[in-house]
Amino acid sequence: MTENRFTFAVDRKPEGRYALSRVGLIGLYVLFLVVGFCVFYAVRMPQVFAVCPLLLLILVFYTWRYTQVTNEYEIEIGQISFARIYGNRTRRNAMTLRIKDLVSAGPGKGGNGRYAHVYDFRGSVHSPDTCYLVYRNDKDEEILVLFEGTQKAFRLLQLYNPGAVSMPKDLRY
Repeated sequence: MTENRFTFAVDRKPEGRYALSRVGLIGLYVLFLVVGFCVFYAVRMPQVFAVCPLLLLILVFYTWRYTQVTNEYEIEIGQISFARIYGNRTRRNAMTLRIKDLVSAGPGKGGNGRYAHVYDFRGSVHSPDTCYLVYRNDKDEEILVLFEGTQKAFRLLQLYNPGAVSMPKDLRY
């Protein structure tokens, strides 16, 4: 008997906007220190000098996790759920879809490019295991979801919706 539950997670590589967010946050941290030391120099109070590094640690604690993103999808009981995990602490569910409502699914980056929304849950834009799902929302718009597929995930997708799923042959996992 096969197990009808599957979870797969992949870390987002720091490229594109995620690399830019890291550089931007490091710039923000340096700017925060410079402004803190300028305030210290202007008011000449040692308390400002002592509080500035503590405030910087708090700022780093609450903001740096958004540069460490893990994309996860889970297939269970005829549904596929996508989530983002920030800094291994905060999990945010992005969407849950019924597999039988899929229009199409398969390997590659999707079809024609006329989609109302595109959601990207891949680890890298250059991933060799890029797969797609197309579904229609309540407003009858086509939505494209990009993710890193596995053989087991596609076996489960085909189990729940064999007409819409085309099986890939050369996935790594």
